[in-house]
Amino acid sequence: MKTRGNKIKTSIWFEEAGDDNPFYAQRSYCHGYDFYNTLLGRVSFADLIFLHLKGELPDQKACEHFNLLLSSVMNPGPRHLQNRAAMSAAIGGCPVGGALISGFACSMGELEGGLAVETVMMMLLEIRRQTGDGERPLADIKEIPQKYSDTGNLPGFGLLNAGADIHACRLAEILKQRRWDGFFVNLLLHIETLAKAAGLPGARLYGVFAASLLDLGFSPTQGHGLFMLSGGIGMLGFLCERYGEKWDEYPTWFSDAVYNYEKGRTSENG
Repeated sequence: MKTRGNKIKTSIWFEEAGDDNPFYAQRSYCHGYDFYNTLLGRVSFADLIFLHLKGELPDQKACEHFNLLLSSVMNPGPRHLQNRAAMSAAIGGCPVGGALISGFACSMGELEGGLAVETVMMMLLEIRRQTGDGERPLADIKEIPQKYSDTGNLPGFGLLNAGADIHACRLAEILKQRRWDGFFVNLLLHIETLAKAAGLPGARLYGVFAASLLDLGFSPTQGHGLFMLSGGIGMLGFLCERYGEKWDEYPTWFSDAVYNYEKGRTSENG
């Protein structure tokens, strides 16, 4: 009978077991680099993220570009759904890990979460294919694939409570100033020009983030995860701040249209 070995296939990580313990990694290699003896203490956290996902360390320009993108979506503010969910869980007594999971459950959404970032990246890749890598210019907003514009709201565009996303404008401005605006960022900005001419709203921050990740060579699935992981930093700060507070100390806005527990109570005794 053939014996099956317990092997994990991965091109990311390789371990050399110790002489006296086959379950302890004496040396660990990340894409060929000795992680603890060569990388640790010498490269940044952003460098290591890049290495894990891309298989190579970034040069200084790519590292600064990547670090800018991660920082840009680190904190969408305390009113954002993911942070409110995490803070509510913390006030309810949920441990840090559970509170983070509560927030992450809200940060993967199709509206302005990880799935939204993934969709933007897929849309831009499809547009590039349809225009022959830019050889046939996109001249009309109607040329954007129909499956992405059925609702009238293009992925990566629109704004809930304002006329323009100044954070998206600022990120795009920095990318241009530092000459990090590659093919996909410029494609997104071209779509924005067409959208505004058609009376549609401009680009959102997560849209510029998604386009710039494509310029760095990341995939849509990687973009989805990077968006969520980056937002987890702000989430952690907000939820830790809430521990020790009582439920009625947390600023919550209730609407009678959706919450009227006291008004809705009835008594058999009148």
